Amino acid sequence: LRFQTRSDRLILANFDERLRELEDIRCEYEQSRTLSRDIYATETYKIASEEHSITIKLFYQYLYEENQFYNNISRYLS
Repeated sequence: LRFQTRSDRLILANFDERLRELEDIRCEYEQSRTLSRDIYATETYKIASEEHSITIKLFYQYLYEENQFYNNISRYLS
């Protein structure tokens, strides 16, 4: 069994401290990554929802115009 010298204890303390720092950095990175993913998903869903809404409005407008067109033809022919 070997006795720990002062420098061994110092290296071990520095190792533990560095390990804690690295763990803090990893946790910070994970939180940042999750936040970025959530922001991206929110923006993507928002844009998709807006595009869907615009598409529906345009389609309704198209159906209305088409209906008006056929009604005008029907009136003209009768």
